[in-house]
Amino acid sequence: MENQAYYNTTGIRGEELSLAIKNNLSQNETIKAVFQSNPSVCFTAYDIMEYLKLKGVHYKETSVRREMTQLKERGYLVETDQRIEKFNGHPNKALRWKQD
Repeated sequence: MENQAYYNTTGIRGEELSLAIKNNLSQNETIKAVFQSNPSVCFTAYDIMEYLKLKGVHYKETSVRREMTQLKERGYLVETDQRIEKFNGHPNKALRWKQD
């Protein structure tokens, strides 16, 4: 498995840090799986959050945005020309799975 960034901004240690890293890896894989399962669908961070909420999974917006950015940087996602306005009133970038 490739290195998945976990930013330990609170200085936790030991088992608590191990658990946080494990949860982060799970979150990363979950978000990646949404895109893989829907390769032609464009998603914003809000779309991913809503999709996962329907499945009983709740992630913070900043965490979803971070992972989408990392997936794009690793070449898994591509940014589309779509800008979708969501409840915050600002256009949001839509990304989709990079198809070969």
